[in-house]
Amino acid sequence: METVKLFSVLALFIATSLAEFHMSLEPAQREISLQIGETFQFICEAFDCPNPTFNWANLMDKTLSGSVSTEGSRSILTMQVSHESEGSYRCKVFCNQMKAEKSFTINVYSFPSDPVLHISSLVAGVQSNITCTVPLVYPSEMLSLRLLKDKETVAEYDTSVEIYQDGEFKLRDVSLSYAWIPHIEDEGSVFKCEAEMLFMDEETKPITKDTKVILSIVCPPSTPSITVLPSKSVKAGENITLGCLAESHPQATVWWVKESGNVTNELPSENGYLGLTGVQPQDSGKYTCYVENEAGKSFSSVLITVQVPPKNTRLTITPSELVRQGDRVIIQCMSEAFPAPTLILKRKTERGQVELETTSGEYIITSVTVKHSGTYTCESVNPVGNEVAELHVTVQVPPQNTTVLVKPSKNVTEGDTVTITCETHSTTLPTILLKKVCAGNSTVQQAENGTFTLHNVTRNDTGTYVLSIINEAGNTTEVIEINVQVPPKNTRLTITPSELVREGDHVIPHAVPPQNTTVLVKPSKNVTEGDTVTITCETHSTTHPTILLKKVCAGNSTVQQAENGTFTLHNVTRNDTGTYMVSIINEAGNTTEVIEINVQARYQSPQSSFAIPIIATSLCAVSAAVIGLIVYHMKQARLQGSYSLVKALKSRV
Repeated sequence: METVKLFSVLALFIATSLAEFHMSLEPAQREISLQIGETFQFICEAFDCPNPTFNWANLMDKTLSGSVSTEGSRSILTMQVSHESEGSYRCKVFCNQMKAEKSFTINVYSFPSDPVLHISSLVAGVQSNITCTVPLVYPSEMLSLRLLKDKETVAEYDTSVEIYQDGEFKLRDVSLSYAWIPHIEDEGSVFKCEAEMLFMDEETKPITKDTKVILSIVCPPSTPSITVLPSKSVKAGENITLGCLAESHPQATVWWVKESGNVTNELPSENGYLGLTGVQPQDSGKYTCYVENEAGKSFSSVLITVQVPPKNTRLTITPSELVRQGDRVIIQCMSEAFPAPTLILKRKTERGQVELETTSGEYIITSVTVKHSGTYTCESVNPVGNEVAELHVTVQVPPQNTTVLVKPSKNVTEGDTVTITCETHSTTLPTILLKKVCAGNSTVQQAENGTFTLHNVTRNDTGTYVLSIINEAGNTTEVIEINVQVPPKNTRLTITPSELVREGDHVIPHAVPPQNTTVLVKPSKNVTEGDTVTITCETHSTTHPTILLKKVCAGNSTVQQAENGTFTLHNVTRNDTGTYMVSIINEAGNTTEVIEINVQARYQSPQSSFAIPIIATSLCAVSAAVIGLIVYHMKQARLQGSYSLVKALKSRV
């Protein structure tokens, strides 16, 4: 009986124990979504079972993912979630002959970070691509993505429309792009990218992540506006301020550069302003203002002109300041100024100033004459001033229009004083020399105020005198004959044939000296060696005159007598160059004309060059003899009271 009672009590205890045995699983939901990469624990616990046994299993015929630890009535499955963790799992608990189990399903996902928002450009007016990217997403078809500007959706992308390939696992980056042109008005706006992960199980709430950017619009510098005070063109010594302004965001850096040839110099400036103090011509040039920020670079240029009024204005004359008639002359007007001046050349005349046509201030006279003499002015003019320079030009010509006055006469008496006065026209004060020629040595005197005085003349002062009038441009000569007469002694008057003159007798009339004489040289006074020169003399005389040609030389003179008033010089040489006197003589007196003959060189063989000096010497010797005869007969004539040149010449034969 007691045994039966004991058994009944035991059975009742066991039945009561079995009735109270149960289990729990945490988390309790049957389907759970887990983030790949996270660590998660599942806890399986038995209640009212003193020694439970636990069994964890993957229902997908896969190896159990994770590690199990059991202690007492609790068993924990710790899982490092990966894509392999996806599937159905079960926890089974055994208690004596009883068992209980719970199962659950794991869905894995990847949504590890916030979206990445990338804006390609924030430059105003330049198209920008805004991209929102969510990296390493799984499953991508459960992600939705949208882009908002100032809380207004501007782009949206729903990845759930993508075709899902069952069984495929792939982590992918999900992106959404939006093309947009920023404007300066968008400064401070907010772009926001929102990503939302949805889950299959209703118990897991969607996960939303977002990223936002506050816009800072960048505006590249506009083309700078340049200001110049007081002006782009200023006088030397003034101050200039250059300003450079440009719109930009953020504020641009400003600097100035001056370009000079291939050299570029950066100039110090402050807040876009450049100050130039006391500018000089070298400060002229191109100035460039550069503005730059992170969005771009721009520039503008201005040309600064430093004007210099004309200075150092001057006139020059080429080839030299000594201007001779016939020279080729260049009168040049020059000046320093900026900008380049206008050069105006004028010549002062009695009627006022006459402007001359020039090329770059240069005036050319191919053959200058006396009429070109005068004062020339050069006026240099530019926008900031003018300057005038003067030059007096004197065209020098050889002395001309010369007259010689002999007082009391060319024929004087021994003991008289002879005054020779020379008047001439010359551009500069000439030197006047008096030289007696062909007297062995020449006696030279220099005039005082154009006058020579021969005191107490004697018969030795009789002869030919040459006046040389010399200035810088050349010279001219005048020849005079002075005859010093001895007072007559035993003077008597006779008539031939007798004092009783009968009708039909030949009587010598009263003679008049030759006058109105002209001398013509053909072909010219300038000839070439080997030419023939013809000298023709015409004169008015009451009786037929004797005409002599005499070459003036330092020693002897060569004398020819004209045939019908004509002299012929055959085959002239350079030794025939010189001064020739044509003497026209009758019983009443004589006159003299002087000519210059210039024989130019022509090539000749060496043999002929030796003969020329010999011939010239011979001619001088003959001339000396002739002159001696003439002088002798003149002396005889003075003694006899009459003179016949014809007879004197005949006596030579």
